[in-house]
Amino acid sequence: MSLGGSIRQSGNNARAIDNGNGTGLVQVYNPNSGQWQNAMTLTSASGYTGYQRAQIVAQRLNNIFLNASNDLEFITPGWVGGGYGIIWANVTWGQGSTTVNGTTYPENLYSTTVTNIVQITSSDASYHSSAPYALALEWANNIRGPVNGINVAGNPIYQLNTASNSTDTSDFGSWTISYYGAGEAQPSLYVANGEFFHPCDLIVAKSPESSFSLNTWINLTNTAGGSIVARIVDQTAPNLSSSSCATIKKGRVDLSKGGTYPALGVQSLQCANVSSP
Repeated sequence: MSLGGSIRQSGNNARAIDNGNGTGLVQVYNPNSGQWQNAMTLTSASGYTGYQRAQIVAQRLNNIFLNASNDLEFITPGWVGGGYGIIWANVTWGQGSTTVNGTTYPENLYSTTVTNIVQITSSDASYHSSAPYALALEWANNIRGPVNGINVAGNPIYQLNTASNSTDTSDFGSWTISYYGAGEAQPSLYVANGEFFHPCDLIVAKSPESSFSLNTWINLTNTAGGSIVARIVDQTAPNLSSSSCATIKKGRVDLSKGGTYPALGVQSLQCANVSSP
């Protein structure tokens, strides 16, 4: 079965404001309320003032908003220039197709080509007294909130779920890691926590044997020392029958193919240590 129609989003716009204290504010216009909404406050970094960075981000957002067929559902946290940030996976109505559970959608839902919107710097995180991975989620939601559009499923573009650190440490330790979202068959457009599946978001799926809750932050560290903090948003298949890990706790973690997987820098069926951020 094929899905007809078109993605419709219009009236969104972004602008930059000089706060006068070295920082710059990015706002996104909400055409439904007729109000400008604050998206992020940027500090000076890499030779740019906060206002200059805000101007760059606003222009990048306006370039994305310009094409009404761009699926704004895919504005999410991501890995930008070796750090946490916000990206738009280049998913556009009428470019490519993906079949999910018998329905063919006219978009490449597994695109790993991304447009970088902003990289969060250490000075941004310090200014907001927030961890950079949490700030990326907050700012992505501040952009998604005013968005006037529908996704390929015909549903409004909702904000992403917030996350918290796990209070259960029993599953911390060595896990087998794999990835998903590389074009393999998926049972649904949505993941277990109710969000649309975003292969380039910094997310993971946990095996059902795990006691971790959905919407939990976990820190993954690979054998080379690379590390990434991601959200648990989904549940994967039961534990693999074999593993290259010497000591397995409760199964495996599947990393998003275009997000957590390249950010961590691992190969399929290797090991990672899971801990609290």
